[in-house]
Amino acid sequence: MVVLEAGSYPERARIGAKLRRARIARHLTMRQVAESSGVTEGFLSKLERDLTSPSLATLVTVCDVLKLDVGDLLSKTEVARVRWEEAPKLLEADEGVEERLLTPRSEDRLQVIYSVFAPGASGSMLDYSLNTPLHFVHVLEGELTVVLHDEEWTLGRRDSLTLDGRDLHSWQASAEVGASVMWCLAKTMQQ
Repeated sequence: MVVLEAGSYPERARIGAKLRRARIARHLTMRQVAESSGVTEGFLSKLERDLTSPSLATLVTVCDVLKLDVGDLLSKTEVARVRWEEAPKLLEADEGVEERLLTPRSEDRLQVIYSVFAPGASGSMLDYSLNTPLHFVHVLEGELTVVLHDEEWTLGRRDSLTLDGRDLHSWQASAEVGASVMWCLAKTMQQ
């Protein structure tokens, strides 16, 4: 038997936002889910706002309609904070390059790298072909030229480029002002 001290009751699971996201992702209206689940729209609305607790049978039925695993619904979302002072500095591959990894080292779905390139700094094609199919670069300040398939894209402040990171590519910061950029490297998710 578990004895809880006064005021130490476990917090009720917050499932409403996950249910709502699943419903919207499946392009279903609240009415469609309610009718298919055998509940009222009002009940479903309260459920999505965490204002009521369903029975286990009702929860399983709603999850079935939404094609959502009950276990996923009840699992906590992982959150990881990386403080700037603790963000790992990446090895300086080229002269005039400073880079920090802004996502946790354990994160394998996405890497976000903040880079500061001195004027004229560049990266060779051999340094910048990675086994991640999706690369996104956003220029925060300065100017950066990316070369891919013998084509050049010059990006100014607030410009972005998306490319396949497995293709050989290179970059060069402006000789006058350099560049500060954010790289996002993502693996594609299997459906």
